Amino acid sequence: MIAVIKIIKAHKRLVRLSSLGENSEAKIFTSSPTYWCKDCDNVTRFRIDSHQPHQPAKIEQEFNQIMGEINVYEKGYSNFCCRHCGQKVRCTYSINEFAMSSYHYFPLKILIYND
Repeated sequence: MIAVIKIIKAHKRLVRLSSLGENSEAKIFTSSPTYWCKDCDNVTRFRIDSHQPHQPAKIEQEFNQIMGEINVYEKGYSNFCCRHCGQKVRCTYSINEFAMSSYHYFPLKILIYND
């Protein structure tokens, strides 16, 4: 069986996102970014900038290849696994510094490893 990485718009699987403002449709992470796993119907909290590589290394390489290179001052990602079923996930987001050392993180895509 060949493994496939599925790409999904972030807002379809992330919960507890916050609006940037009354007149904005942009969504940002709250203090506890949370992912909803459609496969097992559970939620998993994860950390921003969690780059713990997925194992085995070939899985991490596949994520990196699909995600492409990023400028660390403009975009970031977090690796995590569903706390219930163990599905491997990567969340990508853009980063905006709105005040000195204060950032907004705008979720972009969810990459899911299906084996």
